[in-house]
Amino acid sequence: MRIVVMPIILACIVFSWADSWGKDFLGAPVMPGGKTISSQESRLEKMYDIGYQDVLKYYQDAFKDQENVKFWDRKKETYIEDHNSRDWHSITITDHPEGTRVVLIEDSWTWIISMLFFRFMAVFAVLLALYIAMSLSGMVLSRFAANAAEKK
Repeated sequence: MRIVVMPIILACIVFSWADSWGKDFLGAPVMPGGKTISSQESRLEKMYDIGYQDVLKYYQDAFKDQENVKFWDRKKETYIEDHNSRDWHSITITDHPEGTRVVLIEDSWTWIISMLFFRFMAVFAVLLALYIAMSLSGMVLSRFAANAAEKK
């Protein structure tokens, strides 16, 4: 009986202590504490009772050595975006009257494919605009050339 109880007690102690460390969601760090508002496979939303600047400092320290993570500072919100091939897409830190809200979102194949499609179409739109501009300038220059040939 003692042999079975000791590993169970040890496991409970280890796992309860490890719960106080910062966890991660899809490889992105999650600040310990706070209240989980919503937790899904592709999205995690937490609310913290501490200030916006403290939460922002936690994430700035967590990503300080990573050059492919970009911080976009807005008035009462900071948007952290991954420009690498990580599983998470963004972390949004928002200042609310109730506290500080942090939303972590998974990278979505729908988003990736749609952005590639729009970029692909944008290339053809630019090429079409250049074709139209060059065609118009060609027509104008050919008329000038025709008028100059008639005057001779």
